[in-house]
Amino acid sequence: MKNIMKYKNFYASIHYEEETSTFWGRIEFIEDIITFESDSLEGLKKEFKEVVEEHLEECKILNKDPYKPYKRNFNIQEGRKKTLLLNI
Repeated sequence: MKNIMKYKNFYASIHYEEETSTFWGRIEFIEDIITFESDSLEGLKKEFKEVVEEHLEECKILNKDPYKPYKRNFNIQEGRKKTLLLNI
């Protein structure tokens, strides 16, 4: 089973919580944190499409790029003269 779903160029990682018998997903590679869940795979597909459509509509209202990638910079000091830049 693939653990990824794709819809309108959004990718979601898919997970299963055995204790609650719940499937859940998270849209990856974008700045916003968007999750969704269902008790079935078919329901999860439906929820994924719905949260993507809601995200696109919200970004349109806010004049925001819905595909803006998640990227952060961290400066790490090593000694006096070296600085490392880590991009995530």
